[in-house]
Amino acid sequence: MTSAAGHPPEATFLLGTRPEILKAFPVIAAARRSRIRCRVIHSGQHYDFAMSEVFFRELALPRPDAFLGVGSGSHARQLALLLTRLDAFSRKKSLANLVVVGDTNTVLAGALFARRQRIPLFHVEAGARCYDPDMPEEQNRRVADHLSDVLFAPTHRNREILVKENVLGRVHVTGNPVIDTCVRMLNKVPKHSGILEQIDFEEFVLCTAHRSEIVDYRRRLSGLLKTIRGLDLPVVFPCHPRTRARLGEFGLLRGVVSSPKVVLLPPLGYIDFLTLMKKSAFVVSDSGGVTEEATSPGLDKLVFSPRTRTEVPEAIDSGHLVLIGTDERSALRRIRKRLDLSRQPRGHPYGVGHAGEKIAAYLRHYLS
Repeated sequence: MTSAAGHPPEATFLLGTRPEILKAFPVIAAARRSRIRCRVIHSGQHYDFAMSEVFFRELALPRPDAFLGVGSGSHARQLALLLTRLDAFSRKKSLANLVVVGDTNTVLAGALFARRQRIPLFHVEAGARCYDPDMPEEQNRRVADHLSDVLFAPTHRNREILVKENVLGRVHVTGNPVIDTCVRMLNKVPKHSGILEQIDFEEFVLCTAHRSEIVDYRRRLSGLLKTIRGLDLPVVFPCHPRTRARLGEFGLLRGVVSSPKVVLLPPLGYIDFLTLMKKSAFVVSDSGGVTEEATSPGLDKLVFSPRTRTEVPEAIDSGHLVLIGTDERSALRRIRKRLDLSRQPRGHPYGVGHAGEKIAAYLRHYLS
């Protein structure tokens, strides 16, 4: 795994979605401080670079060295394009290793490519499990974990899972680097965000939804909408393009747009999103990443998830997360029961903001 004599070590990060960018940012920043040369390949999984570009700008990250432009499409199409375009890129510029982050199709493609090319694979956010074998992200993370040479587990629970599964790579507990990003960017919230000027409510709930298990099924998506409209507070809903498309396909968009209790927004930059999260009374979200962010120092927000399983059970243990499902009556009952407790979340299960430095130190060790 070492670099050539006389040359600084080099790490290549393969990223494709906004969550991957957020989690890679503190690792790349810390790696550069420790004199590791970092290259970034953007897969384009998030449809187009514009959706991710605001994150690069806000985080002051340089533009990617390459953009593969795989775009949207079926899982098979994305995977095929990722593998062929990674192969084409590697023929022009050789890759000594790959660092992948999370559980996306980009991660799966990177893991398969690295193993076939026999180059070291580093997996950030390893060991997360929700134990739903039909969930694409669960499939991706399992394959990536078992193909990785070095695995960076956010928590000791993640490490225990990997050990029980007998992964072949070396496992290190580091915390989750998204907390580093969250802590750093929270300092910019009061100065740089005007998003609250678009909100007429003093108190509101923040809602996000993007997972296929929720938004690709009319009954589940409709149940989520009925749940948020049944809340006592108005709801601010930054809407992923894919979710908005499903709302239209299912005939649900008009009801959301016309509701006086729901403000539908386009996808937001990270500072704007953190501003809304910090201001919100609580969050309704199917996102594991949003849940992790909610545990960050400076936020400590309560999250209600329309899912029935989660890959972030530590957030349940710390009191940050409650699983409510998509049945309106049951979901509202669980929300009100939890709010009636008036109990604050406790602890920071994914760290307090030093994961990037830990991961970069391990990268330096393995690459130097």
